[in-house]
Amino acid sequence: MYGDVFGGTHLLASYVDQSWDARSATLQYLLSDDRAVHAALRQEITASDVRLRDLIRQMDEADTDREDVQPLAGLQAVWQAYTAWRDAALQKLDAGDRGGALASYATDGVRLEAAADQAIDAFLEKKREAADRIAADDEATYDTTRRIALLLSGAAAIFALLVGSFLSRGIAGAVREIAFAARELAVGKLNQRIAVRSRDELGQMATAFREMVAYQQQMAAVANAIAKHDLTQEVEPKSDEDVLGTAFHRMSVNLRALISQLEDREGRVRAVLDSVADGIITIEEQGTIESLNPAAERIFGYADSEATGRPVESLIADGLGPTEVHEGSGRRKDGSLFPLDMAESRLVHGAQQLTILTVHDATERKQAEQRAELMARSEKLRALGQMASGVAHDLNQSLALIAGYGGLARQSLEAQGDPRAAREHLATVVQAALDGGETVKRLLNFSQQRSESPSERIDLGNVLQEVVRPTAPQWRDASQAEGRLIEARIDQAGMVVIEGWAHTLREALTNLVFNAVDAMPQGGVMRLSARAVDKRVIVEVSDTGVGMPADVRTRIFEPFFTTKGERGTGLGLAQVYGIVQQHRGEISVQTAHGKGTTFRLVFSAAVPVPPSTRAVDSPPDSAPLPLRILAVDDEPALARMISLMLGKHGHQVAVRTSGEAALECIEQQEFDLLITDLGLGSGINGWQVVEHVRRRCPEMPVLLATGWGAGIDPAEAEARGASAIISKPYAAEHLRGVVARISGEIATRRAVQTPA
Repeated sequence: MYGDVFGGTHLLASYVDQSWDARSATLQYLLSDDRAVHAALRQEITASDVRLRDLIRQMDEADTDREDVQPLAGLQAVWQAYTAWRDAALQKLDAGDRGGALASYATDGVRLEAAADQAIDAFLEKKREAADRIAADDEATYDTTRRIALLLSGAAAIFALLVGSFLSRGIAGAVREIAFAARELAVGKLNQRIAVRSRDELGQMATAFREMVAYQQQMAAVANAIAKHDLTQEVEPKSDEDVLGTAFHRMSVNLRALISQLEDREGRVRAVLDSVADGIITIEEQGTIESLNPAAERIFGYADSEATGRPVESLIADGLGPTEVHEGSGRRKDGSLFPLDMAESRLVHGAQQLTILTVHDATERKQAEQRAELMARSEKLRALGQMASGVAHDLNQSLALIAGYGGLARQSLEAQGDPRAAREHLATVVQAALDGGETVKRLLNFSQQRSESPSERIDLGNVLQEVVRPTAPQWRDASQAEGRLIEARIDQAGMVVIEGWAHTLREALTNLVFNAVDAMPQGGVMRLSARAVDKRVIVEVSDTGVGMPADVRTRIFEPFFTTKGERGTGLGLAQVYGIVQQHRGEISVQTAHGKGTTFRLVFSAAVPVPPSTRAVDSPPDSAPLPLRILAVDDEPALARMISLMLGKHGHQVAVRTSGEAALECIEQQEFDLLITDLGLGSGINGWQVVEHVRRRCPEMPVLLATGWGAGIDPAEAEARGASAIISKPYAAEHLRGVVARISGEIATRRAVQTPA
């Protein structure tokens, strides 16, 4: 039994030490970013698992009386659950999910560690119960000794009576002294003194009695010292057969080893907490601070002794959060506020409940995010500036054509009366106006940011044209002014269609175009190509410039990495990479110093769509149904132009130049179609007119004719009641085609509603 208790206690102490080594290594693994440290900790964790399994086996073998089966099984089950959680958490961390791993530790990890401690406490309680039984056995032994002493005292008394008449008074006195001491010892009084010093049998009996009393006094002193947590005293067994002395000796040795291991474990845990970069705050159940680790002292400016007892709000401005992992504001000792990343966990130890708050000063991260946002805005503004320069050039070209050929047409009619020349000049004016409209549409498309909108089918050949045309004036004219010639070539093999977002692809390709221009300081050729290969679409942007060395090529997609000095932000190619990833594509670069560069973008081709039998805006085969149309535009000339374009084809067009006038007209007359601009001056706008029509005439089609057409989401327009959108400027043929389609739909609907 003594071997079970004290041997099992020694093995349990070793188990506690090994389990804390494993748990400490796990915590260091979660808090470290160093892969080399991770590898070393992995080996340490694996070795600890092996040692723990061996200790469990040894404890099971040492349990000869089989009293420890249940607590040992509970201890083993809790540790298996802990190792399963630990392996899953480390896998999350290795996969890059650091926040998930720390959150898992804050909940499941802390809970399982507490369960392991409770299982160890249960095992210790079992050992204490066994020790109590040993103590009870010792007490029984003591009672037996006392009874023997009583018998001895009785025997001594009888003996004294029998031989009293034959012995001298000295012998009788010695016997009475020994008998009295035996009776006192029997009732637990260990401070007995026997003065008998003779060398006869009575003297030997007195000497043995004194040795027995001294030994029991020594064991009593050791027991009292252990009760007072003093383990410095020991009892040396008298012999191998001294069961009680051996038990006391083993117990004191094992207890000293266990306490030493616990102190060492506490020191290692404290060292880990003191070395981590994140602050750790323990908070009592009533919301006051119990302790700070050194990192928390540095973060908040308080010493641990200064913060202890303060309310948590003195450090955490927003208080504890509603979730385990969240952001908040910290308050330093000087009163200044700063951003914090926080993770909370609860620890229950007996009747005490603590909150463990892990905090990280997020000031640098927030500043980095702000810098990144500013740099991204700067990059966007640079791209928009480049685009605006090209747009201004194209608009000036269109306006010059309109002004010049318009004047020529007027001169032809006034001076020469040449209608043929006037028609040619006016056709040029119309085309120039339409080209100007396309230029504005490209600018609107470029500035749109609707990444959360549904993807659409995009012809990448058209996107290449939309990138090169508006940007060409800037890089072409600027390069010519610097004495270098840059030629752009576009190669496209048929329709090259993918699913995606045109505005982000234009932004990415614009970045690649200007990178190619910057890479050719002596001039050269820039090639843009789009082709379909099997089920993939390959887009390439290449130049004949200076190329890139290997050390630059490996870093070009890193945010903020630039070779342009103060001219560059280092975000252009990082944005290109992100846009390609958004489209589930791949980007690669082929380059060599002095041999040019080729960027290759690979996307999945869109699923082919069967061609429609008729263009959307083409008029029906039969003559269109004459419609009663209300045209609303705050520019009278534009409203009158709609009337002229449609009136020649049999439609009756009423013109209004304000939203209020349009609503009044709708109340007084019936119409088949509403054509309205969105901006109608300072009063009622076009959307409000559409809303009124939808309430009063739900089936009346509504055509939006607006200069913002390229910037309106068709799905949003349909949801708000618009049937179709036509962007200004538009040709008469385009407007008539849209109206003819609507006329055909109205005729079909009426035919279905009219009985045969």
